[in-house]
Amino acid sequence: MIGNYVSGLSIDNQRVIGQVVSVSRTSEGPVLNLHNGYRVKLDNIDEMTLPPLPSNPNNTGNTGNTGNTGNTGNTGNTGNGGESSPTTGGDTTSNPGSGETTNGNNENETT
Repeated sequence: MIGNYVSGLSIDNQRVIGQVVSVSRTSEGPVLNLHNGYRVKLDNIDEMTLPPLPSNPNNTGNTGNTGNTGNTGNTGNTGNGGESSPTTGGDTTSNPGSGETTNGNNENETT
C-alpha cells in the first residue's frame, strides 16, 4: 500500500487524492496517511493505483556492459632508412633505403 496513490473520503469527510506514506492502526481500523497530510480510513478508499511511470518514456534503465575488444598485434621495428613503418599482427613491410624488411615479430630479414 505504501507508495500507491489512493482516492477516497478523508476522516474529515473530504474527497481527497494522495500518495500513501504510512499506515496507522487505530481503534477504528487501519488509516492511510497521505503525503499531503490527509488521512483516509481503509474502509473509505474508492480507488488505489500504482505510482505513475517515469516521465521520460525513453528511459529504459542502464544497459549491460559491452565486452572488451581484442588486442592488436605488435608494432614492427623501424629500419635503418629512418622511416617508421608500423605493422600489426605480423604483417611485413619494407623500409625504403634500408635493404631490410620489418615484420610484426620484431625480426629483421635482409632482402
